[in-house]
Amino acid sequence: MSDNQDPQSLAELMERRNASLYCACQLRDFEGFLRQGAISSPVERPQRDADPDGSEAPVRAQSPSAASRRVVLRLTDAGEGFAKKLQQTPNPDGPILFQVNPDILRHSRHMRVVLTPEYGGRAKDIPLAAEDTEYLFRYTDQAPYPERLQIKTGSQIQKTFKTAGPMVPEIRCRIPGGVPFSQVSATMVDNYLIFKRQLRDWAYDLQRLYGTSLPLKRRYCPADIGGHLADALAARLLTGPVRLENLYQDETPLRDWAAQLRKQGLADLFQRFAENLRNGTLLYIQAHRERLWTAKPVQNRFLGSISRAQRRLVDKLLAEKIPLAAIARIAELPETLLEDYLKGGRAQQP
Repeated sequence: MSDNQDPQSLAELMERRNASLYCACQLRDFEGFLRQGAISSPVERPQRDADPDGSEAPVRAQSPSAASRRVVLRLTDAGEGFAKKLQQTPNPDGPILFQVNPDILRHSRHMRVVLTPEYGGRAKDIPLAAEDTEYLFRYTDQAPYPERLQIKTGSQIQKTFKTAGPMVPEIRCRIPGGVPFSQVSATMVDNYLIFKRQLRDWAYDLQRLYGTSLPLKRRYCPADIGGHLADALAARLLTGPVRLENLYQDETPLRDWAAQLRKQGLADLFQRFAENLRNGTLLYIQAHRERLWTAKPVQNRFLGSISRAQRRLVDKLLAEKIPLAAIARIAELPETLLEDYLKGGRAQQP
């Protein structure tokens, strides 16, 4: 991989604009990151369903012995359109989104910035020269916040750079050891109810196994309040592989959403999203849920994830005899985290 950008200059540009970088993954990859203690891009391999007995290796991340790990970072959140307006699909790379500090670029090697097709496809990637990076932004760096950090849409980039179709920018590089969790400023988990539990709770189960206290927040999705569409979609994908046309006969809201995707010509994007979510998260949970359910929490392992304000709120609600499930929703905390708090750490809190 030949360089086409200076890591220091790009980091300074992103910081000047208060911009962030993004990396999404499936739950199976998330376990790999927890095991190796850092984020990297999963090794590509053909998609296939997990074995019914769970014998397929749950980790797709690169080898922990890799001195320099491949990392792909995007300049935009590919799931934002779905969350706000039900446009496109949820992030096709995965339901767990890391928001990464631009400072990590200073530690990268062999860095390239490319324009890649927004919805996938066979169009070739286009390397972006350093002097053209500023043109990815909608406004100048003198614009007020948050305008100065806004990246152009795929169609706007197409118009600016005269590409054949909508494109989005991404950074490809190698980072010694991968992206450490200390460089992650926020982690959002999409709203899916899977086997009667929120996906965020399944992610917390994995953290409990590996002794990591990375705070996880459920993504706010105003376009799908209550997660009815997302839950219906997850349930549908658990029954078997699904193509977009299979949803035309489903009940609302899946039917209306599928019709909108078809009208936009996004059948291929849906296929990529559906296959990735099914193989990398849904079937992974189906194959490993007993292992996660029976995992023993390590005492006080998650206590750093509960702020003092949240602890005061939890204690107040407990005193009012509010059910644990309701407290979890009010305090925006997973039930597993509250259970650990009640079992051993509550009395030891400052």
